[in-house]
Amino acid sequence: MMVVAVLAALGICGYIVFDQMQRSNANSQADNQTSGDGGSIGGEESEDTDGEDTEGSGEDGATDDSEDGKGDEAKDVKAFMSPSSNIVCTIDADRARCTIREFDYDPGDAPKECDVDPYGSVVVVEKNASGLSCVKRGLPTEASVLDYGETVSAHGFTCRSGEDGMTCESSEGHKFRVARATADFDG
Repeated sequence: MMVVAVLAALGICGYIVFDQMQRSNANSQADNQTSGDGGSIGGEESEDTDGEDTEGSGEDGATDDSEDGKGDEAKDVKAFMSPSSNIVCTIDADRARCTIREFDYDPGDAPKECDVDPYGSVVVVEKNASGLSCVKRGLPTEASVLDYGETVSAHGFTCRSGEDGMTCESSEGHKFRVARATADFDG
């Protein structure tokens, strides 16, 4: 049993290191988010890191510009994971974001320029929308376990860990629930 735990920990560490190396590429690209049925959740124009205005890629929606120059507020990130370690989440000033390592649901077809592999593994809720994300970011190097039934709140977002998955909601009422079997969106 101990050997399995050590191997799992080494696998997770390797995954984190790989993702951190990929972060510099991903940070300059906007997230593409879609609702669970492939519809648009946004589409407003936003400014990306090189100063050009961009619209969410094609038919699939909003941008998620994490490197927006908010200084210390942007650095105030809460990082946590499910007791199973299958779902790892962050809350920052702009969004709650979860990455699920293993899932059985069908997220549909990925948009053309989607950097997340596998598509459907990253879910996001912003103040006014929720959906799947298309930009892969590195997982946090330190994340506390959020036991079943516990919640964490920051920046107008609240996430709850449950045996039915991780649920994150904005103060505006938009939310997602992600679990091995499903990713559900409201808003």
